[in-house]
Amino acid sequence: VNASKKTKCKGLSLTLGWETHGHGNVDEGVAEETLLFEGEYSANSEHRYPFSFELPAGPYTYNGHYLNVAWSLHAEADVPWAFDPEATWDLVLEPGDNPPRSRQLRGQMKDMDELMSMADTLRMGAGGFLATIGALSLLYAFATGFEIGPALMIGVALLFFGGTMAFGSIRKKLAEKKLGEVTVSIEPEVLAPGDEFVCKIQFQPQSEAKVLDITAEINGSEVVTSGSGTSRTTYTHELHSEVIHIQKEELRTFRPGLPVELELHGEVPHDAPFSFNASDNSLKWSLELHIDIARSPDWKETHPLFVAPCGLSDSAE
Repeated sequence: VNASKKTKCKGLSLTLGWETHGHGNVDEGVAEETLLFEGEYSANSEHRYPFSFELPAGPYTYNGHYLNVAWSLHAEADVPWAFDPEATWDLVLEPGDNPPRSRQLRGQMKDMDELMSMADTLRMGAGGFLATIGALSLLYAFATGFEIGPALMIGVALLFFGGTMAFGSIRKKLAEKKLGEVTVSIEPEVLAPGDEFVCKIQFQPQSEAKVLDITAEINGSEVVTSGSGTSRTTYTHELHSEVIHIQKEELRTFRPGLPVELELHGEVPHDAPFSFNASDNSLKWSLELHIDIARSPDWKETHPLFVAPCGLSDSAE
């Protein structure tokens, strides 16, 4: 700090934090903050303040298509009755020699699981609500003579969009009438770029079920949202998409009451960027499972994949 004249400083603070840039609304976070000085500077004086911060285990610096995550150190002096002098120094945060601990990764992964489950529940609820409003609008149009007008057009649109949103969950329930409850596990739970994984699918058919195909689609994408309220817009940029098919010899007609356990083997791309999730900006990896059943609605379910600098098997507790 160079003080050209006698100056009172209510606080000289230094903040280590990150901020998103790109098409989405700005998300930001503070990793650590410290107060370097509080008092008065004499005229024509120079001051230096040593500091040290422990860098966190992410989010790591990222430069993508719609999303950028940038880190910086920001110093600011609170000077009464004047513009507060400030300075910023950009830095790059990358994985070091010591990988994040598995306990930290499990916590972040659990948050992603909960968010995806909440999104499915909200989608089904919103779909049912819209479909109900659409049906009521159609009833009103019918009661008033079934003339082509706003009530009829709104009713058809809401019924279509609401039904489409809710159909995914309904289709899954219908498929499980044949397959029984389907459980999925992915090992390891946290994946490093280039890691192989095993997806296990278990079910016990309630009735005879001829399975034509089982696939798992690995998807990676940037998802960002800009604006607010009715003007919110979501942008998605695909980073990776790959479909894995189960071995054909595993496909057959499954008999009721006999437990079934199947495996799909996949691999995360070697250049896969790490998972990131904030309010309006995210970098998501997921596995979309699809069981094609003859003469029955198909079973579909999406599971998040958590990509980090190291897998759980290599992390210290």
